[in-house]
Amino acid sequence: MTEGEPKILDGLTDERRKLIDAHFTSGVGLYRDVINIWTPLPMVLDGDSIDGAFLVDLKPLPHYAEYLDARQYTPSEIKYIAQKSSSEAITKFDALIDEYNADRERIKKQKDGKKIKKFVSRAEALFKKSIPDDL
Repeated sequence: MTEGEPKILDGLTDERRKLIDAHFTSGVGLYRDVINIWTPLPMVLDGDSIDGAFLVDLKPLPHYAEYLDARQYTPSEIKYIAQKSSSEAITKFDALIDEYNADRERIKKQKDGKKIKKFVSRAEALFKKSIPDDL
């Protein structure tokens, strides 16, 4: 490596590693970009109901690792993110995804906007602290 070239470790430059590290600032062991799985859901709401025109937009949500893969992170980035991530936090995150996906058809049929809001609130709580069992 010559002077001025970026240092590369495990396929990542120091700059890229620092950028990824910046997405772990909350201390809960989840990569902050993954919250974006949930951000489209409030857009389908009309008060406490779901706007019927947007029912088709309520698709199943991906798990933590599936989201990273779909976002086209490089294998080196995914490996580094996985190393920094908390397996306990990922388990809670993926369980919430499973719960939403299992309830999705009922939510659509009943246009249950309140439940969408609750899922989004619970997801946001995961990025702030551990999710309480009773939320």
